[in-house]
Amino acid sequence: MLCFSIFVVLIVTCMVANKSSAVIQLNTNPIIKPRIKSKYEDRFFNLYNFNYSGECSNTFKYKPNNKRDLLIYGAYFSDKRSWIGQRQMTLQTLSLNQNGIPNATKILMLCGEPPEPNFSSLMNSKGVEVIPVKVDSLYNGAVLRYVVIQKYLEENKEKYDRVFIADLRDVFFFEDGFATFSDKQLYLSKECSRTNKGYITCASLDLEITRNWMRDSISKEVADLYAANKTKIINSGTIFGGAELLIYGAMINHC
Repeated sequence: MLCFSIFVVLIVTCMVANKSSAVIQLNTNPIIKPRIKSKYEDRFFNLYNFNYSGECSNTFKYKPNNKRDLLIYGAYFSDKRSWIGQRQMTLQTLSLNQNGIPNATKILMLCGEPPEPNFSSLMNSKGVEVIPVKVDSLYNGAVLRYVVIQKYLEENKEKYDRVFIADLRDVFFFEDGFATFSDKQLYLSKECSRTNKGYITCASLDLEITRNWMRDSISKEVADLYAANKTKIINSGTIFGGAELLIYGAMINHC
């Protein structure tokens, strides 16, 4: 009986040893896990067809989106009819972003009254928290949103590592945009367009609409000065980077 028991133990030991060696065997050709294709689809986009393999995956080299990443919007609806015109596109944008960066914190700084009674619950259904803000009538609505965003970031900077300031309606996250930059970087872009002949032109503050925003929010003298200098406009609807870099770098120039 004793011999039989020893024989059984030896067999089990050999089986375990063989199984373990198969698990820990080194592989000289590491397997790179492919990115999971998105199943998101609407009447305009089918993200399953987007290609992020090979070279297209190289840009996703930083940590994926998480709750310490912040996508922040600012909105001011002085005319509720304007919301009706952009409602459908805004909801589609938020659906795309909810799919592309599901784990990031998303906040909307709402200046003034909501454009419809169920606005907050509608935003919540897209993963966006609405924070009401009392409006300052001294500022134009287009400028006001960045003033309140800056104030929020200054008061809550310890909560976030990376921040993306975006226009509510037309900034799309087809994939994990936060995985493309670190908290040690800051990205700004000019308002530029390309002509039919290939020439690139960048807008400056002598553009009438932005000149009026600055005039209404600060003063005519300041607006005229920047317009005369043809100071280039920074695209304030797409600013992203590390929280501290963004607060103390980009936001001081939000106008």
